[in-house]
Amino acid sequence: KSLLNQSSEIKKAIAEKGQNSLISKTNAKRKELELKISSLSKKLTTVSDEKITPIELYRFMGELSSEIKRIVVLPKYDYTDTIEKITTKIDELESKITDNNAFKEYTLSLLNGKIKEIFTRMPLKGFEDATPIFNKAKKTLDLINKNQVEKMIDIGSASNYMYVHVAYFLALHELVRDRNVPWVPRFLVIDQPSTPYFSTAGKKTDDFASLDAALNEINSFVEKMRSHGGFQIILLEHIEESYWLDREMTNFTLVDNELRGNYGLIHFK
Repeated sequence: KSLLNQSSEIKKAIAEKGQNSLISKTNAKRKELELKISSLSKKLTTVSDEKITPIELYRFMGELSSEIKRIVVLPKYDYTDTIEKITTKIDELESKITDNNAFKEYTLSLLNGKIKEIFTRMPLKGFEDATPIFNKAKKTLDLINKNQVEKMIDIGSASNYMYVHVAYFLALHELVRDRNVPWVPRFLVIDQPSTPYFSTAGKKTDDFASLDAALNEINSFVEKMRSHGGFQIILLEHIEESYWLDREMTNFTLVDNELRGNYGLIHFK
């Protein structure tokens, strides 16, 4: 290469090295910071030109004070007493529920006892020693007989079935009257309790003792209820009037005519 070309390359290298030197970079950074300082100085000058008078300052402080007073700071509330009262109320209600359940069980035991007492006077054939248990869920009467549960539908004869119905409803109404329950009416309708004691041909059988037991129980029940304000049993029957007259069932009254005027199912003496 010629000396002229070599000289040009040397100058170019020196120029490029100067641009990348520490001094060059420092100068560039200084110019950048000077521009930022100049910009901030202008903003500071603008802010400094805004003058706030003491009156404006006091007015602002007053408004701020008023706003602070409007802020209601609720004290930390202690819920201990409230929780204790609610817990006590819950305990009382649970106690009442427990007491009510116990009372229900007691009432059922009384009902079962009254039914069993009636069965001593008109025993079920084949289940003379059985203990009646009212099935609250199914609304039926089961029998505990020789450590076995006999369902109402399996107790056998029509006579037994009629006895169960009579015993249950008489016991139930006696319990209601003992408790003086006002919303249960004081009457009962029984349809032909003598049916089991007639043959399919309509002829009477010789099992008058079983029919007598049922009718005597009905007669005695009406007499017992006199001390509870009275009770009416409407007995739909086709047996002859002489049947209960001969047996001196004094609470039976025949209603055999058309129901007109003072003549009707409800008998007044």
